[in-house]
Amino acid sequence: MKDRLQTTIVILLILIITLGIFTGCIEEEKKYMKIEEITKSNDELDQASILPDWKNGEYHSYYETFKKLEKFNYEYPELVNIFSIGKSVGNRDIFCIKITNESNDQKKFSCLIDGCIHGNEWEGGEACLYIAEYLLINYKTNKTIFNILNGSEIYIIPILNPDGRENDDRFNENGIDLNRNFDVHFGRILGYSIPLGKIFGFIKIRWLGIPGTRFFVTNSGRHPFS
Repeated sequence: MKDRLQTTIVILLILIITLGIFTGCIEEEKKYMKIEEITKSNDELDQASILPDWKNGEYHSYYETFKKLEKFNYEYPELVNIFSIGKSVGNRDIFCIKITNESNDQKKFSCLIDGCIHGNEWEGGEACLYIAEYLLINYKTNKTIFNILNGSEIYIIPILNPDGRENDDRFNENGIDLNRNFDVHFGRILGYSIPLGKIFGFIKIRWLGIPGTRFFVTNSGRHPFS
């Protein structure tokens, strides 16, 4: 009888404790991670960036690209410098735009972006123009862009193959693929097999023998691009 009574008491105690936990009458001790609130002042936060106001499907020819670079130089003379790295086989200038805070003459990182090495790949050139305009229009309002242009030199060559861009062709004026004229794997049979004259493995020229790639590599070697 005594054993039964003890068993009944134990069962009742277990039921009471269980009900207490599930009904919230008895709360378990909980350990919470300490969360520190991180706040930034308004001057530390980026303002919303502005996007270039481009129409859908708007492409720029070689001449229109040059005019847009000139416009950048006119509107942002303290940030923009335009120069030609050389001329193509077709005697067209290969323009480069340098974007940086010219008043800061301290040592800076350098970054190089190029597009349209294949003349019929227009998107690369458009992306270059878009990046340039994005950096310029946000310089005074976006802290991140402000810091980038204060501490970096951004070199952008929108159209590395102006002959191909004007002719809407992959190749330059001589029918050479500039992207097969670098010293990496030069002479190997890669790429298109027809026509053979346009494969860098068959053409009778030395690597970097074409103005576009030669000027590109020469100018790249003058800067510690990171």
